[in-house]
Amino acid sequence: MFLSALTLIHVLTGAGAIGLGLIFVTRLASRHIDARQAIRFLKWSLAAGATGLLFSPRHPSAIGWAAMLGVYLSAFAAFAWRRYRATNRWLPGFVFSALGVFCLDTAILYVHIAKFLLRLNVFTPAGFSSVFLVSSAIGGLLFALLSIFVTMRFRYKVNRPTV
Repeated sequence: MFLSALTLIHVLTGAGAIGLGLIFVTRLASRHIDARQAIRFLKWSLAAGATGLLFSPRHPSAIGWAAMLGVYLSAFAAFAWRRYRATNRWLPGFVFSALGVFCLDTAILYVHIAKFLLRLNVFTPAGFSSVFLVSSAIGGLLFALLSIFVTMRFRYKVNRPTV
């Protein structure tokens, strides 16, 4: 009972983080960073990652490892934003880590959906594993390309001293 309630809380916070992440990524693609939207997205992602860490603290599963990496990336993005306002060299790091958090939130929700479909016996476990691996690889590749594309759009200028 406790694990199903925790799973529901984790899925709902993950879905909220993905919804806010979609708004955040579309604004990033248009080269506009809204401070309130960025912090709201990172807070929801941090909540989703924190609930994901509660599943099995001694022996983390794929969800636990992704949640742990998501917490670290969201902490780095929040640090880059709050401390340095994501200026100069911190801007690509902020953009790339925020997109990584969005990718991990989506991957965790995808794993939950896959586990739910296996419980419903929609797919056989043998046939589902190959479909799951191929679709995960395609999704990871698309997120990597999106991250590189959006990060390349945010060019930063290095202040060089004039001699």
